[in-house]
Amino acid sequence: MKMKMMLGVLLSLVISSSAIAVEGFRESGSGREAGNGGDPVEQSFAISATMAFEFLEEKKDLFPTLNLERVKATLDARLEATDEILYGKNGGEKTAINIPEKRLIRINRKRWDAIKNVRKEMAQSLHEHLGLSGDEVNNYNVTSKLFRLSSEEI
Repeated sequence: MKMKMMLGVLLSLVISSSAIAVEGFRESGSGREAGNGGDPVEQSFAISATMAFEFLEEKKDLFPTLNLERVKATLDARLEATDEILYGKNGGEKTAINIPEKRLIRINRKRWDAIKNVRKEMAQSLHEHLGLSGDEVNNYNVTSKLFRLSSEEI
Protein backbone atom coordinates (compact mmCIF):
# COMPACT_ATOMS: atom_id res chain seq x y z
CA MET A 1 0.00 0.00 0.00
CA LYS A 2 2.81 2.42 0.94
CA MET A 3 4.63 1.51 -2.27
CA LYS A 4 1.58 2.36 -4.43
CA MET A 5 1.17 5.67 -2.65
CA MET A 6 4.84 6.55 -3.12
CA LEU A 7 4.68 5.63 -6.81
CA GLY A 8 1.59 7.82 -7.19
CA VAL A 9 3.33 10.77 -5.54
CA LEU A 10 6.45 10.25 -7.66
CA LEU A 11 4.40 10.06 -10.87
CA SER A 12 2.56 13.27 -9.91
CA LEU A 13 5.86 15.06 -9.33
CA VAL A 14 7.24 13.94 -12.70
CA ILE A 15 4.10 15.04 -14.56
CA SER A 16 4.01 18.39 -12.72
CA SER A 17 7.66 19.18 -13.34
CA SER A 18 7.33 18.21 -17.02
CA ALA A 19 4.34 20.50 -17.46
CA ILE A 20 6.19 23.38 -15.78
CA ALA A 21 9.25 22.83 -17.99
CA VAL A 22 7.17 22.81 -21.18
CA GLU A 23 5.29 25.94 -20.16
CA GLY A 24 8.57 27.66 -19.30
CA PHE A 25 9.94 26.79 -22.74
CA ARG A 26 6.85 28.22 -24.44
CA GLU A 27 7.18 31.44 -22.48
CA SER A 28 10.94 31.70 -23.01
CA GLY A 29 10.49 33.77 -26.14
CA SER A 30 11.62 31.01 -28.47
CA GLY A 31 8.36 31.23 -30.40
CA ARG A 32 8.52 27.51 -31.07
CA GLU A 33 6.63 24.93 -29.10
CA ALA A 34 8.53 22.04 -30.67
CA GLY A 35 11.87 23.87 -30.87
CA ASN A 36 14.78 23.42 -33.26
CA GLY A 37 12.79 24.51 -36.30
CA GLY A 38 10.27 21.71 -35.85
CA ASP A 39 7.31 23.91 -36.66
CA PRO A 40 5.90 22.94 -40.09
CA VAL A 41 5.26 26.56 -41.09
CA GLU A 42 8.85 27.52 -40.24
CA GLN A 43 10.12 24.54 -42.22
CA SER A 44 7.96 25.37 -45.23
CA PHE A 45 9.03 29.02 -45.11
CA ALA A 46 12.72 28.05 -44.89
CA ILE A 47 12.43 25.65 -47.82
CA SER A 48 10.64 28.30 -49.91
CA ALA A 49 13.34 30.85 -49.07
CA THR A 50 16.12 28.45 -50.05
CA MET A 51 14.41 27.62 -53.35
CA ALA A 52 13.83 31.32 -54.02
CA PHE A 53 17.46 32.17 -53.30
CA GLU A 54 18.63 29.45 -55.69
CA PHE A 55 16.32 30.89 -58.36
CA LEU A 56 17.70 34.36 -57.62
CA GLU A 57 21.24 33.05 -58.11
CA GLU A 58 20.23 31.64 -61.51
CA LYS A 59 18.79 35.04 -62.51
CA LYS A 60 21.50 37.19 -60.91
CA ASP A 61 22.14 39.00 -64.21
CA LEU A 62 18.79 40.75 -63.72
CA PHE A 63 20.13 42.32 -60.51
CA PRO A 64 23.78 43.31 -61.07
CA THR A 65 23.95 45.55 -57.98
CA LEU A 66 22.43 43.00 -55.59
CA ASN A 67 24.94 41.51 -53.14
CA LEU A 68 23.96 37.83 -53.15
CA GLU A 69 26.32 36.95 -50.29
CA ARG A 70 24.58 39.48 -48.05
CA VAL A 71 21.20 37.99 -48.96
CA LYS A 72 22.46 34.42 -48.48
CA ALA A 73 23.69 35.32 -45.00
CA THR A 74 20.07 35.99 -43.97
CA LEU A 75 18.97 32.42 -44.72
CA ASP A 76 20.03 31.38 -41.23
CA ALA A 77 17.91 34.06 -39.56
CA ARG A 78 15.58 32.93 -36.80
CA LEU A 79 12.05 32.08 -37.93
CA GLU A 80 9.08 32.32 -35.63
CA ALA A 81 5.67 31.02 -36.69
CA THR A 82 2.80 32.56 -34.75
CA ASP A 83 -0.97 32.59 -34.55
CA GLU A 84 -0.76 36.30 -33.76
CA ILE A 85 -1.99 38.74 -36.42
CA LEU A 86 1.02 40.55 -37.86
CA TYR A 87 0.91 44.17 -39.03
CA GLY A 88 3.24 46.01 -41.38
CA LYS A 89 4.54 49.53 -40.89
CA ASN A 90 1.51 50.92 -42.74
CA GLY A 91 -0.87 49.10 -40.39
CA GLY A 92 -2.01 46.48 -42.89
CA GLU A 93 -2.21 42.81 -41.98
CA LYS A 94 0.81 40.83 -43.22
CA THR A 95 1.70 37.20 -43.84
CA ALA A 96 5.19 37.75 -42.47
CA ILE A 97 7.33 40.56 -41.11
CA ASN A 98 11.07 40.89 -40.77
CA ILE A 99 12.82 42.46 -37.82
CA PRO A 100 16.39 43.19 -38.97
CA GLU A 101 17.76 44.24 -35.58
CA LYS A 102 16.84 40.79 -34.21
CA ARG A 103 17.61 38.83 -37.42
CA LEU A 104 14.09 37.49 -37.08
CA ILE A 105 11.22 36.74 -39.44
CA ARG A 106 7.79 36.23 -37.91
CA ILE A 107 5.24 34.28 -39.96
CA ASN A 108 1.49 34.15 -39.42
CA ARG A 109 0.53 30.47 -39.65
CA LYS A 110 -3.00 31.00 -41.03
CA ARG A 111 -1.94 33.43 -43.77
CA TRP A 112 1.09 31.32 -44.78
CA ASP A 113 -1.01 28.15 -44.98
CA ALA A 114 -3.52 30.02 -47.16
CA ILE A 115 -0.90 30.56 -49.89
CA LYS A 116 -1.47 27.78 -52.41
CA ASN A 117 1.00 28.92 -55.05
CA VAL A 118 4.67 27.90 -54.77
CA ARG A 119 5.82 30.96 -56.72
CA LYS A 120 4.02 33.25 -54.26
CA GLU A 121 5.50 31.37 -51.28
CA MET A 122 8.96 31.78 -52.76
CA ALA A 123 8.35 35.48 -53.45
CA GLN A 124 7.00 36.09 -49.93
CA SER A 125 9.86 34.30 -48.18
CA LEU A 126 12.54 35.91 -50.35
CA HIS A 127 11.01 39.34 -49.77
CA GLU A 128 11.38 38.92 -46.01
CA HIS A 129 15.01 37.83 -46.36
CA LEU A 130 15.69 40.75 -48.70
CA GLY A 131 14.18 42.96 -46.02
CA LEU A 132 16.64 41.58 -43.48
CA SER A 133 19.54 42.24 -45.85
CA GLY A 134 18.30 45.80 -46.48
CA ASP A 135 17.76 45.16 -50.19
CA GLU A 136 13.98 45.32 -50.23
CA VAL A 137 12.58 47.72 -47.66
CA ASN A 138 9.07 49.11 -48.18
CA ASN A 139 9.04 47.77 -51.75
CA TYR A 140 8.99 44.57 -53.78
CA ASN A 141 11.42 45.62 -56.53
CA VAL A 142 13.44 42.40 -56.65
CA THR A 143 10.73 39.86 -55.87
CA SER A 144 8.14 41.36 -58.22
CA LYS A 145 10.63 41.39 -61.10
CA LEU A 146 12.06 37.95 -60.32
CA PHE A 147 8.71 36.19 -60.00
CA ARG A 148 6.74 38.46 -62.36
CA LEU A 149 4.23 39.29 -59.67
CA SER A 150 2.79 42.63 -58.70
CA SER A 151 3.37 43.84 -55.14
CA GLU A 152 -0.35 43.17 -54.48
CA GLU A 153 0.13 39.51 -55.42
CA ILE A 154 3.01 38.95 -53.00
